[in-house]
Amino acid sequence: MSDRRCAVCASPAASGCSGCHAVFYCGKPHQKAHWKQHKPACVPYKIAESPELGRHLLATRNIRPGELVLRNAPLVVGPKQFSDALCLGCLRPLGPSVHLCQCGYPMCSPQCAAAAVHQPECEATRRSGRRLEVDVTVSPNPHYQAVTVLRCLALRGTDAWRQLQQLQAHEQERQLSGRHAELDDHALQFLHYLGVDVSPQEVYQICGVLDVNGFEGPLHRAVGLYPRAALLEHNCSPNTTRTFEEDLTLVLRASVLIPKGSHITTSYADPLWGTDNRRYFLRQTKYFDCTCRRCADPTECGSELSSLRCPDCSDGLVRCTAPLEPAVPWRCSQCPRELSATEVVQIMQHIGEQLVNVEKGSVTAAETFIRDFTTVLPPTHFYMCDIKTALCMLYGKEKEEEDAVLTEAEAKRKEELARELLDVLQKVYPGQSRLRGVLLYELQTAILRKAQIDVEGGRLKAPEWRTLAQTCMGYLEECVAILEREPTVTTERHLAAQAAGELEALTKVLAVAGYKAVMAGDV
Repeated sequence: MSDRRCAVCASPAASGCSGCHAVFYCGKPHQKAHWKQHKPACVPYKIAESPELGRHLLATRNIRPGELVLRNAPLVVGPKQFSDALCLGCLRPLGPSVHLCQCGYPMCSPQCAAAAVHQPECEATRRSGRRLEVDVTVSPNPHYQAVTVLRCLALRGTDAWRQLQQLQAHEQERQLSGRHAELDDHALQFLHYLGVDVSPQEVYQICGVLDVNGFEGPLHRAVGLYPRAALLEHNCSPNTTRTFEEDLTLVLRASVLIPKGSHITTSYADPLWGTDNRRYFLRQTKYFDCTCRRCADPTECGSELSSLRCPDCSDGLVRCTAPLEPAVPWRCSQCPRELSATEVVQIMQHIGEQLVNVEKGSVTAAETFIRDFTTVLPPTHFYMCDIKTALCMLYGKEKEEEDAVLTEAEAKRKEELARELLDVLQKVYPGQSRLRGVLLYELQTAILRKAQIDVEGGRLKAPEWRTLAQTCMGYLEECVAILEREPTVTTERHLAAQAAGELEALTKVLAVAGYKAVMAGDV
């Protein structure tokens, strides 16, 4: 017999909340009456704890792809320690004309200067009797290195401060890495310059909390602390995707189906980086060694993002023999050839330098890089994926003429690139993601352009064209569903609006084409 009780009257429960499956009711009237009280706690996860992971999130029910997992407003938000000059009200880049706040910081407008978020550093500066003179051309700008620390200190004595204190700072690991000297002491010196009463230990702890737990939004050169999102477990093939609202509220959605009882994960590194790069980044910034399934797999879930072509045989791929171990040899999959870890690092450094120097916005330069290194890197190596992503988006946009369209060869190449990248993405970061939305748009653009050329050349009949158009409608629908969640001022959100317009136009064209086909008996 169930011991579940109604949350309102404690009578035996007949049903539960379908949102979180954690609260139960004797019937619909009490469930409806309790909703206002229960709504803030109605989430599809619970907080669990283990010696290995510490606190983390587990799904309390199946979470559908695209479904909201959590929405978390920041405890504090501000510029990163190494930041260019920016408006401290809206945290956006400064325009050509600025308003100088009475504290000396340049702002977008008087409204931004009066914003509540700016008051901690503004008040501290005015209390010191100093008026800052900020040279906005200096990069990074030393006047911004302690702003977010000041905003954290302003929370002392509040519940937000208590939440901040619960977040990990990894102070010992950061001290061993030398980051105290590199980052934190600069912030401490600036705070003492302003006469702020704060100990070195407090500054080190706050800097550690920001360093380890901070999330950077795509729109702003800023970092925010999100206490609930900080509980997310890292995985290099995560099952969620995160976006940010205009006010920098973090929004987390499931990218794939997350079964009940599963760990809810995010990635703190770019999923399209290779294993060595991801693990180095995580070690330097989050102070842990990732041992996830993907990191342990020499093929990276079959994507071969880190593999090299064998210099001795035509078919072999050289892979790390034990990716979680330091300085182990790399071995060919088809012949006895081995490369030392040092040789691999040297190869990667050389190619990385060439990649950085590729002319931006040039299809020719990108294709030349791919051709030059195709004997060293397989087509899905992460350096190749990096430049192919840019190249896929360049085709059709490189030409200056307003009415320029893709040639047949360009459309074929664009489609090839989009399909190849989508296949890699599905292996390492499956489901709904920002990059998937963008690539789906580029893919349907290439397919429809090829179809148009084939129709004009008499090589494609109306029924085949309608089939291709319907496939592209599906791509556009998924693209819109993914990218319309992005902040309104981002290029991805603009792309979603463009895709929605093209979807509407294509729907009308298909309706007319279908009617004509029926009238002509061509169905």
